[in-house]
Amino acid sequence: MASETKIHVTILPLFPACKDDNKLFLKYGDYCMLVLSGALEYNKIAGACNPDTPTPVKDKEMKKYVVNAIKNSFLGGGIYVGVKRASSLYVFLNGQMVPNSMWGDGEPRKDYDCAGLALQMDGSVKLRSLPCDAFAMSLCVIKGTE
Repeated sequence: MASETKIHVTILPLFPACKDDNKLFLKYGDYCMLVLSGALEYNKIAGACNPDTPTPVKDKEMKKYVVNAIKNSFLGGGIYVGVKRASSLYVFLNGQMVPNSMWGDGEPRKDYDCAGLALQMDGSVKLRSLPCDAFAMSLCVIKGTE
């Protein structure tokens, strides 16, 4: 079986983050997608964003950038959004329950305790359940820019 290359994707505010000529990036509205070496297990990504924080998808504009980043990066798996199972419920990092409307078809699967945003067959972006030790991309935001 051929090994897969996975990369860690971080979306940062456009200025000055995208001005670093030593980093490969793509612009999405007011954000840039930086492609960094390496990948992390889903349950370790939150720590990797320090001192920055994982970014929730707050509005339609941000969701549009996430969708474009997923499509253009050609990566499988899911985008880390801080969803984990607590008892029998899936919740975000802040304890808010995940609405049923956010799940893709057939999700969540009972054998997985984490979830990430993933591109669906119809082009929409929904949550896909993942094992917590799966490799995933991440979205981070620099502190003080929200």
